[in-house]
Amino acid sequence: MEKQYITIGLHDGHLEMQVLVGTRNNKKEAESIARSPRYHIAYLDNEKLKFKNKNLVIRKEQTDQYQFRICLDESKTHVTDDDYKDISWDEAIQSLIDDRDGNISFPFPLESYYYSILEYNPVADFQKVQI
Repeated sequence: MEKQYITIGLHDGHLEMQVLVGTRNNKKEAESIARSPRYHIAYLDNEKLKFKNKNLVIRKEQTDQYQFRICLDESKTHVTDDDYKDISWDEAIQSLIDDRDGNISFPFPLESYYYSILEYNPVADFQKVQI
């Protein structure tokens, strides 16, 4: 069986972060991991993202493990990939600060709102496009 890439989508408002949380060769195992409550909340700061269970930490320099994007038009009830703009870690932090007029404390909580199980690594593919 093909390797299964497990990603979790975290968000706060119009900011989205997709994180590669693991791989498995068995789709049933991958689904079990993706649905696990251990990935429902993560905490973001200037240098890392730490999931609530504290077993998974993604560091800013691990660019092959995450991607950020921001929705350009929050007024839409249905958005597509074209409604998003890819942004860097620093731009994501600045967006959170700007959205709250500087009234924010870190680490900042992000909640999961989707998971995906794919036969390719969407984060690695994203990074290739950015280079």
